Amino acid sequence: MMDLEDMFGRRPRPLLQLHVQLRQRPADDPHEELHIFFLNEGSAVARFTRMLGRVLDPSTVIAGGSGVADVSAINDGAPCFMYIDDGGVIHPNGTAVAVGHAIIRRDGKGAPLKLHARWHCDGMLARSADLDLVPGMLLVAR
Repeated sequence: MMDLEDMFGRRPRPLLQLHVQLRQRPADDPHEELHIFFLNEGSAVARFTRMLGRVLDPSTVIAGGSGVADVSAINDGAPCFMYIDDGGVIHPNGTAVAVGHAIIRRDGKGAPLKLHARWHCDGMLARSADLDLVPGMLLVAR
């Protein structure tokens, strides 16, 4: 049955939409938080979700976070972070799921932030977007 679905393109597939929000911390704190959410607009459960983010401001330092890892050291020192989920699923139920956040520090705290993002999951082609994040605004990439 699966072979017929594959041949005719009717196999249910996940389709992840990336939501990103840059949040400010109090003025005396030099850090900001980059929050990451996924919304599954497809017709199947999303599994084995991945996301790689590269901040395009070289003065940025990834200071850690929740649910994401700093991978700058293995990317020639460029400020990069990665989210990997090998055990969870994201259901296509119209509800965005918070997956984590990166804590960042940069010279231009409070200014717009340029980010290149690439994400995918099992059964979905990889997507990428160049994002201009304004602090406080939720940005959606399809």
